[in-house]
Amino acid sequence: MMDSAAATAELGSVIAKLSERMGPLGVLSTEISGEVGIVAGRVATQAEHLGKVKDATAAMVVSNDAITRAAKGAEETVGGMSSSIQRSRDAIKTAMGDILALADGVTRIEARLPGLNEALARVGKVSKDIERIAGQTNLLALNATIEAARAGEAGRGFSVVASEVKTLSRQTGEAVTLIQTTIGELTRQIAALIAESSASSGKAAAARAGTGAIGAAIGDIERVSREIGSVAADVAGIARSAEENTNRCHGLSHDTAQAAADVQASAQNLNQARDRAVALVELSEEVLSLAAESGVETGDSQCIHAVQEAVGQFVAGVERALSAGEITVAALFDTNYRRIPGVEPAKYTTPAADFLERTLRPQINALDKINRSAILAAAIDRNGWLPANSQHCSQPPRQDPSWNAKHSRHLIMHQDRRIVQAGSTDRRFVLQTFRRDMGDGSFQNLKDIAVPIDIRGRRWGALHLCLAS
Repeated sequence: MMDSAAATAELGSVIAKLSERMGPLGVLSTEISGEVGIVAGRVATQAEHLGKVKDATAAMVVSNDAITRAAKGAEETVGGMSSSIQRSRDAIKTAMGDILALADGVTRIEARLPGLNEALARVGKVSKDIERIAGQTNLLALNATIEAARAGEAGRGFSVVASEVKTLSRQTGEAVTLIQTTIGELTRQIAALIAESSASSGKAAAARAGTGAIGAAIGDIERVSREIGSVAADVAGIARSAEENTNRCHGLSHDTAQAAADVQASAQNLNQARDRAVALVELSEEVLSLAAESGVETGDSQCIHAVQEAVGQFVAGVERALSAGEITVAALFDTNYRRIPGVEPAKYTTPAADFLERTLRPQINALDKINRSAILAAAIDRNGWLPANSQHCSQPPRQDPSWNAKHSRHLIMHQDRRIVQAGSTDRRFVLQTFRRDMGDGSFQNLKDIAVPIDIRGRRWGALHLCLAS
């Protein structure tokens, strides 16, 4: 049988080998967790975008429905307008024909009136001749009456004839007077009619001239009617296209909603996978920590001891400063972080900032040189404030946020899983793995050794040493 010493040695060897194997497993788990987290973030972003696309598609469906209704309404309106214009054009054509006929009639009447006036003048002249003849006949009858009276009984018959001629002459004179009165009245009326006819003729001429403009307007109306017909055809095409587009949008809205639901489900699955990957990382870290705490020397033991020693040195220096009055406990634990203006990413300071950087600098410089795997060392308080870190990450800031994010990382606020655990653990140290964002889209897999810093029974934060994995 194997004695206890040999068994212990064998167990130590197994633990050391397990630690060596668990290291790469932790790094691989961290990398998987990081990649899954990135993919989950992208899928979540895609889900958000698809949600917006779904909403936009739904809004587009509503808009297309409104366009379709408006296009159909416009089609009906344009059709009714075209019919109304056709009717108006026909009515104007008919009215223009009536106006031309009336103008021609007025012109013909106006042309005949002078002839009628001349005929009345001739009638008047004839009536004057008749009046003159009637006067002469009356004088002749008077003479005949006188001669018949002289002739006595022999002239009795002639006297009767003379009396009848005289009566006829008187009646003729009365008729001529009536004719002349009538002709005078007709002449006055015809003169007035001629004057009015002249004005009407002018208006008729103006109306006939205006029909040319009306004809041109009718031509314009016909052209507009043709254009409206063309517009009606275009509107009908738009209505058909809008209806087809609406149908496509309905289908697209359904497909987008389904895709959004699928992506959302994928995002949830990826979040679950990320959480499980994180759990696997934490499990590997737990095994590494247990292996390191077992007392068996592993590949991390030297660095763990070095960080623990550095924390001891720092706490001792703080105690001496407190005793000498160089610093107060209140200043050390002051969380009134005041932002330094004009610097990006944002930097913050506290009353203890200079003291912490000065006191931690020797320990951080020593940890930077512990071995070739050391990448950086940093002191981080329980809230994620970083008062001191490696010199190459503590360069004076520039007016370049990208450069500062890589080379001027002191005094920033930095919070992640490893910092939270290091600030709250009750273990002597925490061994973790994480992915360092290099700021250019690339990542670096690191192992983080964090030893808590307690000052007079209060947790200040932790001292971290990051190693290349």
